[in-house]
Amino acid sequence: MTVDTGNDLVLITAASGKQASALLPHLYGKWERLRLRLQCISDSSAARLREQYPNAEVVQSGFADLFSARKLLDGVSVCFLITPGFHPREAQHGMNMVDAALESYHSTGDFKHMVFSSVLHPIKTAMANHDNKRTVEEALAESDLPYTVVQPTQLMDNVPIKMIAAQEKPVFPARFKPATKFTLVSCYDLGEAVANIITQREKHFFATYQISATPPMDFYEGMSLVSEVIGKNVKVQRIPLEDAVKGFESTIPQGTDERDKEAIKRNAARMLVYYESQGLIGNANVLEMLLGREPLGWRGWVEMMVK
Repeated sequence: MTVDTGNDLVLITAASGKQASALLPHLYGKWERLRLRLQCISDSSAARLREQYPNAEVVQSGFADLFSARKLLDGVSVCFLITPGFHPREAQHGMNMVDAALESYHSTGDFKHMVFSSVLHPIKTAMANHDNKRTVEEALAESDLPYTVVQPTQLMDNVPIKMIAAQEKPVFPARFKPATKFTLVSCYDLGEAVANIITQREKHFFATYQISATPPMDFYEGMSLVSEVIGKNVKVQRIPLEDAVKGFESTIPQGTDERDKEAIKRNAARMLVYYESQGLIGNANVLEMLLGREPLGWRGWVEMMVK
């Protein structure tokens, strides 16, 4: 059973974010009758989504409670679920969507497939954003919902390559110890992989996929390669933890409670402190299988971004 392009309604949560923005071009307009519901929070995101995807349904709503989750999932066949990272009740948000999907699955039969974007190694529970996603994964595994979990590693798209390349004397602001090693993946590849999972559907039921594309490397190695590509030496500059945490404030949705804002910043700080000594290391074989091709490497992504 694959996606029913004539009848299915696909819900994309966090539709204005990096992951969804890379997924949507693989779905929107590809089939005349495939319906899309795009969830977001802010007015600016809603306006941008309506302009970019005029034939999609845009819904401004969270899913902090079961009632909101039910409304979002009404009539939905497939959901790509991204929970609000670092939120103190991120796990509850995810559980609401799992519970609402289960209700639909058993009552109307509308719901067919939950695709959850988790994180590489959610068992690293020292980081709140990992632990919360682990809880959602556990809820899915203990349900009888058809589901797929993708576990992306550190996103290449978090590195401001275009900004760095535009500087006369480029500087990369490292938010944690630059010598910590990570494997990376591009949203370009992640979006295509998730699109394949959604459209191929049953082939991916009950699978958990590690999503990684590169060998382990640190930011010194990464910026050395960027220097080669742009023809300018990129300096790696460590920024203080307090400044790094402040950088997360711009990602907090409008209307967030002040106590929740502080909790989000604390959870972000926990992750950055963890990255002082431990990175995220995965393997590219699974992503290559999902794509049917070799994933985009760091050099290839940098070249794509700056050309």
